[in-house]
Amino acid sequence: MFSSFRLFGTAIGVISVCSVLMSSAQESAEGELPTIAELQQAYIQSNGGLSNILEVTSIVAIGELTNAGEEPLNFKLYIKRPGLMRLQIRRDGWDYIKVFNGKEAYELMQADNGALETREIAEEQFEGLRSEAKIDGPFFDLRTRPELLKIVGETEVRGEPAYEILVDESADTPYRRIWLHKEHFYEVKLSRQVIDESAEVSESTIFLSDFKRVDGLWSAMCIRYFKNDDIIQEVVLDKILTNVGLFDSYFEKPSLND
Repeated sequence: MFSSFRLFGTAIGVISVCSVLMSSAQESAEGELPTIAELQQAYIQSNGGLSNILEVTSIVAIGELTNAGEEPLNFKLYIKRPGLMRLQIRRDGWDYIKVFNGKEAYELMQADNGALETREIAEEQFEGLRSEAKIDGPFFDLRTRPELLKIVGETEVRGEPAYEILVDESADTPYRRIWLHKEHFYEVKLSRQVIDESAEVSESTIFLSDFKRVDGLWSAMCIRYFKNDDIIQEVVLDKILTNVGLFDSYFEKPSLND
């Protein structure tokens, strides 16, 4: 029952800030690939500086997610630094709630007339939850470890020019490849490993599109998740709110009518 409500995304790999190539990155010689350091600096400058990015301490994302072969579901995703996450999904008189506070994680299924079940999430799944609970995208998140990123070359993502970046396996992220758009330098494609409930490892591909600015920071408003060539989930965001006041207790074990 719980698995049908799983959100495949990473919080704000889904909703994170992005970049526009500028400054020193623009000065690279024609035909020469910019360095990781140049792209990271451009990322920071284009979003108003490092402090401006880090001033985003919480995010609330409201939208609709659709799992393959199912009806769309309304959801709210709450993220707070450092690494707190709460997901709420509404479906046919039911509420699904998942919370993670870095130390504990729980799921709750609640009907309009009471709760059905509360389940503690195993620690083995915390890696994926930590990824979901990050405000920043993977490229910016690895800004202090540029040696873990390597530009493979120029390519295209769904007809758009992009740089393909290889992520070292030792990096603290589930993503192994990142594609940045060559003009606005948002993450337009991500590749990561997924471990299912039977502990089977597979590759998942994420495509990001429909970009807009939210309080001066870029966000992807549509995220599609694929396993092989099959789409498994689509997330469409209607609204993103930043720096909403959220108590830490909101990310603790949910109770009835929470």
